[in-house]
Order: sequence, then structure tokens, then C-alpha cells
Amino acid sequence: MGQDQNSSSLESVENTVEQRLLTNHIGKVVNMSEFFDISSEEAIRKAFQRLEQRGKIVRLARGIYIFPKKDTLLGTILPTAREVAIAVADKEGVTIIPTGDQALLQLGFTPQVPMKLTFVTSGGPKNFKLGKRTIVFKPGSSKLFAMRSKVLPVIVQALKAMGKEAVTEAVIQKLKLSLQGESRFVLEADALLAPAWIRAIIQDILTQSPST
Repeated sequence: MGQDQNSSSLESVENTVEQRLLTNHIGKVVNMSEFFDISSEEAIRKAFQRLEQRGKIVRLARGIYIFPKKDTLLGTILPTAREVAIAVADKEGVTIIPTGDQALLQLGFTPQVPMKLTFVTSGGPKNFKLGKRTIVFKPGSSKLFAMRSKVLPVIVQALKAMGKEAVTEAVIQKLKLSLQGESRFVLEADALLAPAWIRAIIQDILTQSPST
């Protein structure tokens, strides 16, 4: 009898969790801790495990899941790996900046979406998978996160991945386009936080550009 009651209680918790997911979280990244108001942490953990076993949710990392959209023709629809990375960072209250191939992709220097998306983070390291793609958060330099521009940290990471020798006039022109609309005052201050060779490139661009 006690075992039946316990099973019924767990099923009730699972149903409550699933209903909240259906109401508020379709297609979104979910942090299990958001559901601890429903029942005990152990009960919620078991509910999430059962929902994962039933194919209702997809586990990304410890305590972090996606509640994917379902389509009768297309089946399970997952967000892109970049969307997931941004959502996870938002859930954890950290800032992330694309690095390596992901930075090059974001700025239009390559059309190839990498199998491994790497971001530097203001938080701790984290690895998780989305289908065949791997998303990696690794701690980054405090100087990057001190920059006020949203674009310049990505440029810094892209140039690091590219290497000084690969910076051509075509690259400079693309960087100019990426920096359009950014405050000159902010860029001048942020450039001082970049590595010396990248700082020189940004300062040259600013010298050639009209004041903004």
C-alpha cells in the first residue's frame, strides 16, 4: 500500500511538472531548480528522469533540459546550438562570448557551422551536447567581459582564431561593417583592453572612420 501511494505521489508530481512545461516552456531551455516549489528536490529529479525516459524532454547538462516542440510531420524540433548556449547562459546569469570557429561564423568570416561550439564565459566551465553538436563554456579573460561593446569582444575572439598574418584588407572592411553603429567613445576605451596587435587594428579602423 505504501509503495502504491509513493508511486502515485511521484506520478502526480510528474504530471504537475509536465503541465507546467506545456504551459510555459515549449521550445525552451529549462532549469530543473525552477520546479522545486512543486515538491522535494528528489521528487522533481525523479520526475525529470521519467520525462526524459518518455522522450518528453532532452537533457543537456546536470539539471538543464530542453522541452522541445513537437510537429506531426517534422517530429521533435530542437533550437539551434547557439540558441541553447544563449538560453543556458541566461538561466545561469552568466555572460558568454563566442570564440574560435563560432566567432568567425558569427561575424560572417565562414559559412561553416562548427560541430563544437565554444564560448568563453564569465562563469564556470560547462560541456553539454545537443544532438551531434557539443557546446563548451570555458572561463575567459576578465578584460573581455569588461568591454562595453557587444561586438568588439567577438571581434577580438575572431581575430585570435584567424591569426595576425591572415588579416587582409578584405577582413578590415568586414570588421568596419561589423562596427558600424557602435559608439566611438566606447570602442576607443574597449580597444585598450584588447591584445596589442588587435588594439592596433581597431585603432586604425577608428582613425579611418568618421566619428560616431
